[in-house]
Amino acid sequence: MNKTIGIKYCGHCQPFMQMPEFVKNLEEKVPEIRFVQWDSGENFSRLLLLCACPVACVRESGFAGPTTVISCNSIDFMEYETTDALLAAAAALLEHGTLEIVA
Repeated sequence: MNKTIGIKYCGHCQPFMQMPEFVKNLEEKVPEIRFVQWDSGENFSRLLLLCACPVACVRESGFAGPTTVISCNSIDFMEYETTDALLAAAAALLEHGTLEIVA
């Protein structure tokens, strides 16, 4: 599999979680996926909007493909109890293209 995923971070004004570290952990879980900044000019198949708090204020900017909002405790506003569960669900989404419920 050779996927490229775009990422866009919020401003980290009230962080509950460090999203760059979350991406680093995600890269370790799915090493076959490449992550690029959303405004790098590179093509990507999905855009991750990464929010460091539950407010999830970051918004996309003209990307027409699939977009996923990941906050410190949810993916597309489906809440997860632990960071490990959130990470596992995000990895499953990127690997399989669908959001699976991960306990």
